[in-house]
Amino acid sequence: MDKEKKRAASGADPVKESLKRKRAGAYPKAAALAGNARHAPTAISLSREERVRIAAYLASEKRGFEPGMAEADWLEAERQVDSEQGQPDVAG
Repeated sequence: MDKEKKRAASGADPVKESLKRKRAGAYPKAAALAGNARHAPTAISLSREERVRIAAYLASEKRGFEPGMAEADWLEAERQVDSEQGQPDVAG
């Protein structure tokens, strides 16, 4: 039997099956987290803003999300990310 006849016999929707295959390769980060090394990227590159956002969130989380510190967390996260990249500290 050819592939189309097998799919028809199994009752699987070819459109849904196609979407499943595409999605499996469309989210390499999720695939890597799920343990699917075949789709795992060698490195995940994040923009500066994404790295700052993550660092600021982690700082806030570490303090128990105490209110009124968002700007300080953000500025410190920018300094941290820039120093990791070897960029000059433009704020100070």
